[in-house]
Amino acid sequence: MIWVLSALWCSVNAIRRRLYELGLFRSARLQVPVISVGNIEAGGTGKTPTVIKLVKMALARGRVPVVLTRGYGGQWSRGVGIIEPGAPAVDPGLCGDEAALIQREVPQAWLGVGADRLSVWHELLSHSQQQGRSLAPPDLVILEDGYQHLQIARDVDLIVLGQGRPSRRIFREWPGSILGRNCIEVTASLRGPDSESEQGLKLWLVSGIGNPERFESSALKAGWTVSKRTDFSDHARYSRDWLDKALDQAGQAGLKIAITGKDWVKWAALGVSGDSVLVFEPEVEIRPEAALPQALDLALRSTGSS
Repeated sequence: MIWVLSALWCSVNAIRRRLYELGLFRSARLQVPVISVGNIEAGGTGKTPTVIKLVKMALARGRVPVVLTRGYGGQWSRGVGIIEPGAPAVDPGLCGDEAALIQREVPQAWLGVGADRLSVWHELLSHSQQQGRSLAPPDLVILEDGYQHLQIARDVDLIVLGQGRPSRRIFREWPGSILGRNCIEVTASLRGPDSESEQGLKLWLVSGIGNPERFESSALKAGWTVSKRTDFSDHARYSRDWLDKALDQAGQAGLKIAITGKDWVKWAALGVSGDSVLVFEPEVEIRPEAALPQALDLALRSTGSS
């Protein structure tokens, strides 16, 4: 069944790419450099933490980056949402969990949210120009999960390679189609709190992410004891009633609930105290190590930026 889904999805995307190559559809060229970070398969491969790492590099160079993301699971995915640098935390119910996580990690960056990212870009650019000198307009676009988003032309495509067995993955593109492109291997893990006093706790892992197995593997490798695991679908929506019941059950069983940073932005928005859960943050190792700075250099040079 997995291979059937992969074949259908890959075939549709191959046809779309061919239509763009023939000029029947056109990719819009933006006024600033564009870097896409994406993959060829469904599920979590480390795209979002890779984007966060790239944004931090851009900020360190004095750039003003904007991340354009679909905002899957949020209300803005059906329209346009704009998050200014330094804005208060936005409810994940509006912007989606990935956008909320990006805002938490790099609050100095612009974020544009919506499925039609070209429209989002034009709206955000107009908004930034109206702010005058109070906020610098973006001078670099990073497309989050952008490899299949052909509506916008990009200067660099970074393709994050997955780590799981091919037989268990659902592909969105034929693997052979990325030959000669900028592929990076990302080893993604989740890092828990460093407090030694908490290491003896027995954990109940709760997650709504694309790869819950990686969550458990990261916890076990770090020396934590995992007594229970509850998996929800990726981008899961939680209710405060369920969270309260789960926290109560965990307390009675002598367990500590552990969640990922991606889920924490949603739990925090529902009013859960940070003391009641352990939060495992995304951590990625990128190979080759120089891939991100080289991609940034290439994108800036291709548009005459310095």
